[in-house]
Amino acid sequence: MSEDYSMKRIIGVLITFVFGLSLFGATYNMRGEVENTAVLSDEWVLDESVKEYEIADYNLSKYVTLGDLEGITFELNYSEVTDASVLSRIDEILLDYPQYRNIDKMTAENGDVVNISYVGTIAGEAFDGGTSDDSFVTLGSGEMIPGFEEGILGMNVGETKEVKVTFPDNYYSEYAGKDAVFTITLKAISEEYYFTYEDVTDEFVQENFSIGGKQEFFDILRENLTEEADGEKENAAFDNLMNKALEISTVEIPEELLDYKVLTYLAKLKVAINKAGMSVDVYLRNYYGQTEEEFYASVEEMIGTSLKKQMILAYYAELNGIELDEEAYGSYKNSFIQYYGYNSEEELYNDFPEAELKVSCLCNQVLEHLLSVININYIPE
Repeated sequence: MSEDYSMKRIIGVLITFVFGLSLFGATYNMRGEVENTAVLSDEWVLDESVKEYEIADYNLSKYVTLGDLEGITFELNYSEVTDASVLSRIDEILLDYPQYRNIDKMTAENGDVVNISYVGTIAGEAFDGGTSDDSFVTLGSGEMIPGFEEGILGMNVGETKEVKVTFPDNYYSEYAGKDAVFTITLKAISEEYYFTYEDVTDEFVQENFSIGGKQEFFDILRENLTEEADGEKENAAFDNLMNKALEISTVEIPEELLDYKVLTYLAKLKVAINKAGMSVDVYLRNYYGQTEEEFYASVEEMIGTSLKKQMILAYYAELNGIELDEEAYGSYKNSFIQYYGYNSEEELYNDFPEAELKVSCLCNQVLEHLLSVININYIPE
């Protein structure tokens, strides 16, 4: 099982999430103007006055009535990795590596793929990125700055021509708004084609993928796709298992526990939004299309469902004598540190409280156990 899939399951069980600044880009209204005018919600604050609550604080027998978890059964469709599916995926990958060959055509028209060389100057001086000895451009694609592709239309193979252009005002570099002259030579008119696994060469694979050849390409990709498929299959099994467990069990979440977990989630989100220089209501409108009240309700539902799952699994562990494996917890904890790039255990616990991580790890153990004892009818698609 790959680390990525293990972490996905971990995140599915946990109810406290890390909100990094990388999650938030600049927020714009429909006119492209940055908005930062709304007042942040005063209620989404986590300070020392807020009492902490964890599942481990409760006698779960008062809140959970378990159904027959070990009697759960269901069918699960899954995708098999076959030689044909591997070959299909390789061909998809090779679509990112277009090849070109010259065709017997002399005059460039819209839609043609042209092989050109060019030298660009601004005020008579060459500039960085303005020169190429061998480029392929599809005329009419808009991939070059305005006027560049239009200037090639009607050129004949072997012809050299000066094309005057102006960089757009919103161009990303210091050349924005400046006039330039490109001396363009039309070397050939070409057509685009793509390799498939059948005709790709070992040399091409070695050069572009830094591996031994096409057979190794196939073997590596098959291994990766198999790992990915196994991860999806296992995650689907866990999802089905937990949905069934929720259906046959009853859970009453202590009100103060739910309130605390929701507040923790929202407070972390608010801090991240603050650091990004944004307001809560603008962020929610632009990224979720929700008001603060609507977002609160959706978070409460999400965290409530997650808490019910944890309480079911934790109570099953209690009834069946399943205790936290400390060695497994050490690996579990380290996987978080590595996955999120924390510098220390203390940093980790600032975002994921230790008690919560331990409950999550225990729940993971219970899931693994239940998956080994319930009846699942796997059906290949």
